[in-house]
Amino acid sequence: MGRKSLIIIGAGIAGLSAGCYAQMNGYDSCIYEAHSIPGGLCTSWTRRQYTFDGSIDWLTGAEPDGMFHPLWQEVGALKDIRFHHHDEYCRYRSHDGRVVTLYTDPDRLKAELVAHAPEDRVPIERLCAIIRVFKGFKAPVAMAPEVMGSLDGIAMMVDLLKQARGYHYFFTYGKISMAEFASAFRSSLLRDALTSIWNNNMPVYMFAGVLAWCSNGTAGYPDGGSLRLAQNIARRYESLGGQILYGQRVEKILVSDGKVTGIRLADGSEAQAAIVISAADYYATVNGLLGGDYTPQAVEEWFRENAPFPPYIQVSLGINRNMGNESRLICVRPRDPLIVAGKAVSCLVLHNYALDRTLSPEGKTAFAVRLFTEYEYWAELHKNRERYREEKQALAAAVIDELERDYPGLAAQVEVVDVATPATYSRYTGNWRGAPMGWLPTTANFGKSLPKTLPGLEGFYAVGHWITPGGGVPVALKTARDALQIICRKDGKPFTTLKSQK
Repeated sequence: MGRKSLIIIGAGIAGLSAGCYAQMNGYDSCIYEAHSIPGGLCTSWTRRQYTFDGSIDWLTGAEPDGMFHPLWQEVGALKDIRFHHHDEYCRYRSHDGRVVTLYTDPDRLKAELVAHAPEDRVPIERLCAIIRVFKGFKAPVAMAPEVMGSLDGIAMMVDLLKQARGYHYFFTYGKISMAEFASAFRSSLLRDALTSIWNNNMPVYMFAGVLAWCSNGTAGYPDGGSLRLAQNIARRYESLGGQILYGQRVEKILVSDGKVTGIRLADGSEAQAAIVISAADYYATVNGLLGGDYTPQAVEEWFRENAPFPPYIQVSLGINRNMGNESRLICVRPRDPLIVAGKAVSCLVLHNYALDRTLSPEGKTAFAVRLFTEYEYWAELHKNRERYREEKQALAAAVIDELERDYPGLAAQVEVVDVATPATYSRYTGNWRGAPMGWLPTTANFGKSLPKTLPGLEGFYAVGHWITPGGGVPVALKTARDALQIICRKDGKPFTTLKSQK
């Protein structure tokens, strides 16, 4: 019996990972990618002597963690990459110049927060206790829930009993938002810090979990940037016999009698396959590639009730200054209003990449400022290229002026300026509304996800960071692995990962 053909749409982390697992399990796969490079949103780009990163601040599973680390090894993502680990998650600077440091270690974090607000000792201790619990919590991620049998259910129950406190905190703080949690603090400084660093609506468990992973040393920043991680997986995929076709935009998933038969490309050509996996964003997949013909009511309701992550603008700067002694990540409240898309921006997130010497020349620094904005404004403005360019230039100048206050002399040291708007992200990745990480996680959609298959459509699978709210590259990896487990179960073959790559 011959190998079954399989087409994957998109060479982001999900598509590349799906390709790796497809090849490992005896399928003939091919990835169709509209861009000229792999990675999707997990990317970096070069301007003159500087490389600007557009994705990973920390990678879950960078080091052995009992969760994602072995999965990253399977797809070769970590090969020859050194990770940077930090005592500080980030700093928060208020509009009046006060600075709060969010240490990853809960004991240091407690001391720092109590020093700022001794009146808030009780909620501070509560926050640090949550982080301590999550430091020891290991959620099972290896098996797709869709293929679990009765024995797997028993194993899950045993794990639940062993990690009862971790699961209790997970479900409890998955239903409490950052805004609700922060409201218990009397200090306006700490309230603002907690609700500025993470979205108000996001569950507390996500914030505490990130600090816990960073504290454990299992989450870190990859030297060389995000694109290098994607390139590693692409090499792994090709070494397994897979093929990536770049510059190939898929226009339609072909269906006959309720079964997928292949794809049609933008140039009108077609490719046949028994299985099609879409790693494109979910909205574009069901409403564009499938024309809305197989969208169940539950998915339509999801689109109405859930919002994607708000898109952001990234102002990247190449600076002729060694900023190695400066904080790597700072959340800043501007001293004066910064107007973007007609609205005042309440927060700037500063990313200092001086730690990664591969991104800039010796003695210089790659730096980025991210600020949230609205998609419609930039999508419409992009139609007038001259006004679009002028507004980007004006925004970059305003950002540099703001930075000059904290880093005197910086304005004269800026050598390279690059501005990426939501229109940029949409143009290069196709992500719906330029969203950087799929669906915004909230207490309302906690524990929920979109289906990887659709009723009445055989041979179709959806993977990627749009499946589960919160998104990110770990979700992209896991959903890809899950999909191949489902496919293997359907085809009556054991799922294998071959030999992992370290």
